[in-house]
Amino acid sequence: KEPLFPIFFFDVNSTQIWQIGNNTKSAVLTLKFVDDKESKEGVININDRKFSLDTNKAEFSKEVGDRLVEGSNFIRIEPDTTLQIVELRLELKKK
Repeated sequence: KEPLFPIFFFDVNSTQIWQIGNNTKSAVLTLKFVDDKESKEGVININDRKFSLDTNKAEFSKEVGDRLVEGSNFIRIEPDTTLQIVELRLELKKK
């Protein structure tokens, strides 16, 4: 059997999509890990658009606005190594 990875669902409204599309705000995904200096590797899947995670730092951030859609969205983390995630945050930030 394939392992089950947690999926996190969230909504994005039309105003937020407009702000991202007009470059007034950026959508930043931040993951905070236990700071064990170990390699953290895996794939982050946002609405079936994937990118790699490869760091040995305690925090990883990436701009993900181009992956978001109006309405329901999801994030799934598919680890290649043990990931001890302390915090997962998606924020809209002023540019």
